[in-house]
Amino acid sequence: MKQRHIYVLLMRMPDTVSKALSLWMRFHYTHVSIGLDEDLEHFYSFGYSGFRIESIERFNNSDKGPFPCALYQIPVSEDTYDRVKQQLMDFVDRKENFKFHLFGIALALFRVRHKFEGRYFCSQFVSEVLHECEVMPQRKHSSLFMPRDFSKQKELRLVFQGMMTSLPAIAITLEETAEILSHLSL
Repeated sequence: MKQRHIYVLLMRMPDTVSKALSLWMRFHYTHVSIGLDEDLEHFYSFGYSGFRIESIERFNNSDKGPFPCALYQIPVSEDTYDRVKQQLMDFVDRKENFKFHLFGIALALFRVRHKFEGRYFCSQFVSEVLHECEVMPQRKHSSLFMPRDFSKQKELRLVFQGMMTSLPAIAITLEETAEILSHLSL
């Protein structure tokens, strides 16, 4: 059976809200996205504008960068990969139904479990996708998941930590590794 990978990207943007959250949470990274492809071109998450598809290229071409980041990889079966992909495509198809949940971050910081239909913050969204698709067990409610919690999950393997401008070089390595593994499993 062919093995695939899901990617979880932690980052911190250099804005005032991210800096304040980093101090409050006592963790370097304040934003989380989930990606499917070894080329690391697209990630899915929630931000102030709601559900969004994020691009590493766009972050790297931003006048606010460079951004510190950490990239985690999760090995999954083809079936699990397809379930995650389908769930993400459902969000893409219905993105106008979802909103960013700033109040949810405050509730999470005070450890108040909650669920508001169609409202997510980034780490809640990524956690919920991973739990619902059985990529990792639910050790804590998705509404309480913060970026630091991803770094503690044993299912996630750290493959890169540094500045986001270096991620394109990592993507090439990941693609080459995936190609080699696909030939070995034939």
